[in-house]
Amino acid sequence: MNFDKQGQPSGTGNSDFYLEKLERGLEQVHEGLGIIKTMEELEAIEKDEDTYGPFDSVADLMEALNA
Repeated sequence: MNFDKQGQPSGTGNSDFYLEKLERGLEQVHEGLGIIKTMEELEAIEKDEDTYGPFDSVADLMEALNA
């Protein structure tokens, strides 16, 4: 096992970040917002809305991202 400068196992430095994201996500789910947003995204995928690709090159991908 590798350790960082503070003696913590490496990879745990981001754990606070992920815990905060999880807490925000759980709050949205409890409010009913997370489920609605997810369902809207899944429906858009089914309808092939707002989906792009595949790309022939990284340059094409970057151009689509900047659009």
